Amino acid sequence: MLSEQIKKSPLWTSINPVPAIYPWMYQDETCEVCVVGGGITGALCALQFAKAGMDTVLLAGGPIGHGGTARSAGILQADPEGGLRGLSRQIGVDQAVEVYRQSSQALQELQDIAAQGPYNCGFTQRDFLYFADTEERMEDIHEEYLLKKHNGFAVELIHPDRARERYSFDMEEGLLCRGEAATVDPYLLTHNAIMAAEKAGARIYENTTVEDISQENGKRSLLTSVCHTVKADTVVLAIGLDSCDFLKGIGSKRTCFSVVTEAGGDLSGWEDGCIIHHIGRPEITYSVTPQGRILASGLDTGLIDRNRRMAGLLPLDVLAEKKFAHLQEEIIGMFPGIRETQVEYAYTSDYLETEDGLPVIGTQEQYPGCYFAICPSQNGILFSQVAADLLVQMSRGDEPEIAKVYSPQR
Repeated sequence: MLSEQIKKSPLWTSINPVPAIYPWMYQDETCEVCVVGGGITGALCALQFAKAGMDTVLLAGGPIGHGGTARSAGILQADPEGGLRGLSRQIGVDQAVEVYRQSSQALQELQDIAAQGPYNCGFTQRDFLYFADTEERMEDIHEEYLLKKHNGFAVELIHPDRARERYSFDMEEGLLCRGEAATVDPYLLTHNAIMAAEKAGARIYENTTVEDISQENGKRSLLTSVCHTVKADTVVLAIGLDSCDFLKGIGSKRTCFSVVTEAGGDLSGWEDGCIIHHIGRPEITYSVTPQGRILASGLDTGLIDRNRRMAGLLPLDVLAEKKFAHLQEEIIGMFPGIRETQVEYAYTSDYLETEDGLPVIGTQEQYPGCYFAICPSQNGILFSQVAADLLVQMSRGDEPEIAKVYSPQR
């Protein structure tokens, strides 16, 4: 049973003081690149463009790092939905492996951003464990193991007879992917990236909403809520779910449920604090935050309508209470040796899920001069860095072959 004292607010913005405050847009601006979006995707795009020597302005509709970023699980993982096996079936093995290679490079780049910034965002490289507790999913895990091992990834197959020595929960079979993931405080990482972008010359404005984008004399003209205008050669739209207003049919909206336990405690039965993903039913991912909290997220649904009701009937808050209680029960069942399993934070997050689990990066014909950076699903933070790197190349007229995999026209 959940305590009545549980905080119904995102973890990261609750436990951190505001690192920095940026002004509303107080003057008209002219620039080469205007990045719209103040989450992790927008921050990383602004940083990469500014580092590339391009005159950059970033407009955040709300406070920096709030919105979807604040509700993220803070997991960085190379695996898209369905793993290498699922992705290979959609885009081919060679391109799927290249996606993984880009994700691994992005992981190292984000580690550097985390280390060089003024705020300790607890970046910790971790292993990633898939496990199944039913026989029908064992073949999926074994196929994933063979595919990754053949392509040079460091993986270990964990059989039931050895699992009990290392983990406190039952599994029919598990796959441990070495060093393919990390955990981080995404709110502080975003602020580190923003501060680095500002240091590189970017001008940052928060609480400034873009109300209209038009074309004027070869430039994009962005009218803001504070009655000032940005004129830019290029616009990068890193606006998450709001991208649906521009690109119809690019994905479906999903709602994820998360609970976070109190801080501290011995992680008995959880080897190395690896990220754990249960691929059966229910699908839940478990991670350890920089403060030693257990964060469990999942039980996703796509049936929440615009009135915040489940299938038009059950209010979201009623459904959420059931989901939160379910997640706490799963934590207790998974880790009986851990005493600190009392939930302190519980919240929902909405995200965009594309059919192939990949981000949408690139241009759309009806919006000339505009680039989209839509980084959905469970590995959106890593894909944000991939998007930032690719968009700098694209803006210079250099479009790598792999960019077609992420194109809005794919």
